[in-house]
Amino acid sequence: MKYGLKTDCCARIMKKDVFEIDINAFAFGGAGVGKLPDGKVCFVRGAAPGEKVSIEVTDDKSSFAYGKLLSVVQTVRTRITPECPLAINGKDNGMCCPGCSYGHVDYETELAWKQRQLEGFLLRSGLTTRSRFRPPVPAPARYGWRNKIRLTAENGKLGYKGDDNTTVLDVPECPLARRSINEALAAYRAGEPVAGASHLTFRWTLRDGVKIRPNTETPSDRFLCEQLGAHGDFFVPENSFFQINVPMASKLATAAADRVKAGGAEFLLELFCGVGVLSIAAAQKIDSLKVRGIELDKLAIKAAKLNASRHGLAARCRYEAGDAEAQFQSFARSMPAEKTMILVDPPRCGMSAGLCKKILAYKPKMVLYISCAPDTLRRDLEIMTRSGLYEVCDVQLFDLFPATAHFETMTVLRRKC
Repeated sequence: MKYGLKTDCCARIMKKDVFEIDINAFAFGGAGVGKLPDGKVCFVRGAAPGEKVSIEVTDDKSSFAYGKLLSVVQTVRTRITPECPLAINGKDNGMCCPGCSYGHVDYETELAWKQRQLEGFLLRSGLTTRSRFRPPVPAPARYGWRNKIRLTAENGKLGYKGDDNTTVLDVPECPLARRSINEALAAYRAGEPVAGASHLTFRWTLRDGVKIRPNTETPSDRFLCEQLGAHGDFFVPENSFFQINVPMASKLATAAADRVKAGGAEFLLELFCGVGVLSIAAAQKIDSLKVRGIELDKLAIKAAKLNASRHGLAARCRYEAGDAEAQFQSFARSMPAEKTMILVDPPRCGMSAGLCKKILAYKPKMVLYISCAPDTLRRDLEIMTRSGLYEVCDVQLFDLFPATAHFETMTVLRRKC
């Protein structure tokens, strides 16, 4: 094992070899990117672009490698001390929390690199041009925004899985979580643990405070109430999906409503509608808009109907439980394609190829695609644009998950003819 560059760059690099390398980028996911002496790309979590770092090779693949940060040899002005003591710092034992991927750089740097990553996904594929990207929407707070955390209970520890996705890291508090959640976590730790709990979910709303649930696979029909600023209150089932950054969710809903209004559609078909936040926000803004929504989660649909009624929109906003692909045609049949915008907000896996094909066959006026995964977004946009029927005309990043590797995007597809 040698420290520094190997004299024979053709020698095989082995696990546990140590090098000093220059970091030139952030990869999607938050790892720093550099090159080993043999030219192979190496990903190093906790390193920042512009730095020279000492790393130990931990995994050598055929075309790339992973390295563990040992120390920062030459730093950059953008580096800061992470808020979380469990973040990668070069002095740990190799087991860190994978959550705050960008906790070691300032927020301006994080946001700029997330924008570059999004642009890279779509520009390299030729899906659009740089002029179609809007400036990213930053989060108002980098920490203290999570309204829900899920911790694993194992061997006397309560926390997140480490970066090996197996080891449980004991987490006394999480900087990303709301203060009320951390206070509830401290109180829970001071008391008796729930017997038989493999994990615990802490969920906070302004109206309900913090609710603690063990083993959330168990069904619950209890509704909580989320408050989305100017958009008002929304019921959400305790176990159902809801954005974990409420202030940014409100910004996202406002932007979606603006895009729908600008599109001039008379009908809005929302797929994966959840509790109806986005389509209700659009109907609040557009007096004549007629909405239909579909969602697999039956309790979420029950909440969506309650939310539409609560906002005085039950006559214009109709929601039904079902599978988006299987029931697409029956939902779209009553909505003229040339007057309809489709809004999709699928899970991380994106849309199925079958659903993309059904949307293409229907030929709606526009498609508004909200995504939390730029890789599956790119895949689906390739299907939609390869048809020749649609073009990407508007893309914007919303940083709903500051300090982490993730972000949300909003993309508008317009029918060409």
